[in-house]
Amino acid sequence: MKILHLSISDYNGGASIAGYRLHRSLIEKGISSKMLVQEKLSNDDSIKQINYQFLNIRYRKFIDNIFWRYQKTSKVTTL
Repeated sequence: MKILHLSISDYNGGASIAGYRLHRSLIEKGISSKMLVQEKLSNDDSIKQINYQFLNIRYRKFIDNIFWRYQKTSKVTTL
């Protein structure tokens, strides 16, 4: 099984921290897990930051909508 976690950040806010911990737990259990984030704060090699600054604004909004579509709440939290 291969898992891909999508998140705004890897370690900024409650949901991001929970997602990161889940991601690390899966790796420790031997499950293939990757994390794709917009804002990378850790040095973890299994986490990739999406670099979309080169895209025009239409495509950036499309990618942002993909990330926000799966959010359960509109609340934004920071540490």
